[in-house]
Amino acid sequence: MNDLGFPLALLTLAIALVACAVYAFRQTMRAQALAAAWRYLQWDDKTLAKLRADLAARAVGRSLRVGSSSLRAVDDAIAMKHEFARRIAGTRSDFHTAGEMEVRLLALDMNGMHYTLVPICIGRLDLEALHRSGRLSCVSDPVRGQTAFAAVMTRETLRHFMLPENDPWFAPTFRWYSALPTSVAFVLAHLVPAERLSAEH
Repeated sequence: MNDLGFPLALLTLAIALVACAVYAFRQTMRAQALAAAWRYLQWDDKTLAKLRADLAARAVGRSLRVGSSSLRAVDDAIAMKHEFARRIAGTRSDFHTAGEMEVRLLALDMNGMHYTLVPICIGRLDLEALHRSGRLSCVSDPVRGQTAFAAVMTRETLRHFMLPENDPWFAPTFRWYSALPTSVAFVLAHLVPAERLSAEH
């Protein structure tokens, strides 16, 4: 039994070395693919998609040459571009990063096919509750560089997003709300960054 111990130990060591070598090789190839993916990020979507289609066609039935463009790298680049786009969109739709917001409350009174804008109120709402409700949407204009958010709700729903009664802003907002006619079709909360207001006037 002792005679088999040494060969088994050598075999185990050899297997471990091979496994480490394979792992190191795969990590090196993965690192090279990621480096290539970063270089592909500067390509436009159409060109990147064409390259991927070409690589996929060439990869069928035969392997690519060492050092040639990697399908994995292109796939990584496309995934990274999509992830970056998702993050950018998420940032633009996040009112938390927009700074102090002024809340303009608008209401449309409906009479048949005729709509009348009720006088606008500059008020305050519980923006966190409004954000959690999923009603808050980004209505920013990327061309003009304007940041804005809006939420549409019924007259009755607005009451759920008002600040506590002991808040100084509760009274003016509630007075406006109480004066709304029952025929109001909907209420719009328009959020505009406060710093932009001073620049506009």
